[in-house]
Amino acid sequence: MNCFDPINLFSPFSFGASHVKSGLRSLFEHDASFRSRLNSCCEMILGLSELIPGVGLVPASLERMSKISTVRGLLSQRTLQVQAELLTESFQVQELYYDTFSSETLADRSPLRGVQNALDGSLPDVQYAAFAKKISDYLKENEAKLSADMIDRCKSLLKKLAGAQEIATYLTCIFYAESVQDKQLLIQELKARVKDQLQKLSDGESLIFPAGYVKGSLLDLPRMLDQTVDMHAVLMEVHRVNESYDVVIFNTGEGINTYHSRDEDVDHGIIRAYPAGFMGISLHDMDVMIDEMMAFANTDDTAMDSIKKFYGVLNRHCAFVDEMPYGYSPYKEQGQVGNCSGKSIQVWLHEMMQDVDGGDAYWTFRKFCTRKMIDNVTRIEHKTSTTFPYKHPIAKLEASLAISDPYKRLAIGARGFFINRSIYLPMTKNELNEIVDRAKTVLDKREEKHPSPVDDYTQTT
Repeated sequence: MNCFDPINLFSPFSFGASHVKSGLRSLFEHDASFRSRLNSCCEMILGLSELIPGVGLVPASLERMSKISTVRGLLSQRTLQVQAELLTESFQVQELYYDTFSSETLADRSPLRGVQNALDGSLPDVQYAAFAKKISDYLKENEAKLSADMIDRCKSLLKKLAGAQEIATYLTCIFYAESVQDKQLLIQELKARVKDQLQKLSDGESLIFPAGYVKGSLLDLPRMLDQTVDMHAVLMEVHRVNESYDVVIFNTGEGINTYHSRDEDVDHGIIRAYPAGFMGISLHDMDVMIDEMMAFANTDDTAMDSIKKFYGVLNRHCAFVDEMPYGYSPYKEQGQVGNCSGKSIQVWLHEMMQDVDGGDAYWTFRKFCTRKMIDNVTRIEHKTSTTFPYKHPIAKLEASLAISDPYKRLAIGARGFFINRSIYLPMTKNELNEIVDRAKTVLDKREEKHPSPVDDYTQTT
């Protein structure tokens, strides 16, 4: 049963029992914090209100508070998980690999084919948090030497990324919530949150959030590792224009050939795609469109059918399609390495920064990030004697966080460790060294192509 299945007469009782059981289990965990125990109490209150709805023993205000607290507890837990993942060595290796191999094809990276098979695409909330951290680090280490325009632009981007990460966190919690009731609570709150953000936009303002589709279950670990669970993420930028909205889609994968205008640079063998604009969507149509798009979070359609329906929803609700919206520049079509969430954020950041400091701002920032990632992985390489135990992030989440039953958690962890070793890939010191060497070569090429006028301040401390 999933969050889109119909609810029957007995559903509230199963929901209630599930919440009471989960709350009791969490309440008596020996290492639980005070806030965690408080959330557990609220979860039990929510369960009781579902078990005895007609008795009236639970006031409506208390029931609402318990629902809100349960949702916030799930979001808070996931946010902490994301922040912890950003600091893991496996994630830092993966990010450098994606950053420097993003324009390569499968044939160009045959020596690291095994590494690529074990890498995770990273869920959108992780990627939005990662890019926000990169911008924060850039500001923190270089603010005294950055122009006022660049500082203001970075702060504006951080605000938009924070809003997008909140939406992405809701989506991840929906994917991983064990309880159908929790899924439904999160979906209701997510719809209300998105609509509230859209209504609060002033004329001329914009916000971003992730969109796309998921086919299959993210809890199906073997299929996730075999890449047979199909998913694709795009970045949706929404502009408020008087009493309507313009939606701009930054896509780096499926559907880009069909639904985006493209330019081909024959001399350099490069194809560039424009963001796709869907203009003049009314407030009512935006509400309807958000409801329709929620279905793509759990679809049974094929990849092409899913992306066709996604763009079909946008086409159906807009007044007209603009193939070159807001004068945005085309971006280079991305290679086969990396993940769609990170790529779409990357091309959006490029567009947002390229008019600052004479067009140098984006590449100055990008080179700073690459240097910092090289430093991180070099430290890992130096302390690695023979092999580095790269751990697949999805596998870690599945084995330790997504399943609340400790016996299931132990079984899944054992299955992954003993049966599917690609979860815990032993990456050799030579492979780490190859990633670092490749990154340094790419960094030199970027510096040659985009020299910074005052590049000394991009060095990390």
